[in-house]
Amino acid sequence: MRTLCETLRYLKAPQKTGLKIDRLNKSELYRLHDMVSTTGQRRHFLNPDLSYYTDFMTSFHENMQAYCVYLDTKDYYERYKKNYEELIKEKEHIYKLIEETDSKKNRSKLKNCENKITAALKRIDEAKKLREEYGDKIDLAAAMYVITDREIVYLFSGSNDTFKHFKAAYALQWYMIKYGIEHHIKRYNFYGISGIFSPEDEEYGVYLFKKGFDADVIELIGNFEYIDRKRTYTVYEDLRRIKHLVRK
Repeated sequence: MRTLCETLRYLKAPQKTGLKIDRLNKSELYRLHDMVSTTGQRRHFLNPDLSYYTDFMTSFHENMQAYCVYLDTKDYYERYKKNYEELIKEKEHIYKLIEETDSKKNRSKLKNCENKITAALKRIDEAKKLREEYGDKIDLAAAMYVITDREIVYLFSGSNDTFKHFKAAYALQWYMIKYGIEHHIKRYNFYGISGIFSPEDEEYGVYLFKKGFDADVIELIGNFEYIDRKRTYTVYEDLRRIKHLVRK
């Protein structure tokens, strides 16, 4: 089970890489649509047309808000370049300490510093390659919310799985939770889960993600289907299964 402590650790990653968040206007909702489409292809669900999101914003005005997390590749490079330069100075300082006292503690500090330098160089190299391939800005995750005075509802979202190590979805959730606190909104609704709490369930990862924010599971009354035309319904279900198999 993913704990709150693990989630808090994941929240530190976006802070180090300097992820940025745009609030999307109507003309920018294609970024949300693209992210949801990417996730839909991966997890086999259909994404509404772009007009669905634009019509939603037209109807709900300020009560519908959409956000996109992105990586500024130039800023990412500059952050780790500065980090690398600071670590080199730290390493030089540790060498001086070792000259004075060649202790196990100082040797451990040196090894830890060298590991950090290696990690920083990898990040710098990654930043260069990302900028060459994708340009200055890479969209990582986006989400749509319905907001009232009493509740924030996390309604739709999507992310680019290629860049999941940036933990962009965590950055966005934390941003909106803080938004709720600042605006005195008492309830943050992560919306639906499958209700099946087994690791074998394909939606188990969604449950872990939401539960990791120390969320409470609230069971509602649910819904029921009355099948009026059994033969038509069977044909529909068969066609739906075939569609999913073809998309795989």
